[in-house]
Amino acid sequence: MNSQELVKSVKCVVNGFDGQEFDFSTKEIDAVLRAYSQVVSENIADVVPLIGVGKFQLVDRAARSGRNPQSGELLAIPACRTPKFHFNPAVSKELKIVVGE
Repeated sequence: MNSQELVKSVKCVVNGFDGQEFDFSTKEIDAVLRAYSQVVSENIADVVPLIGVGKFQLVDRAARSGRNPQSGELLAIPACRTPKFHFNPAVSKELKIVVGE
């Protein structure tokens, strides 16, 4: 799914949400999704929820060793902080059913 398809899908769901008639334009939906993306980017140092799906947060990764795939040389990969998304338990359960675990 690309960003245009996401905007169209969200528009269809929101405009028919809970039997109510909303009339949000594609531009308005796009603006909300872009604003959410900006909020996540600006606040990634905190836990940022995606309501009903999960949460974004920064996690610490330990230093480790790796290999250069071309030369096979060992490399030292330094410790870092990286963003991670954690699904909530209900979504995780649904994903396991879909994937077949």
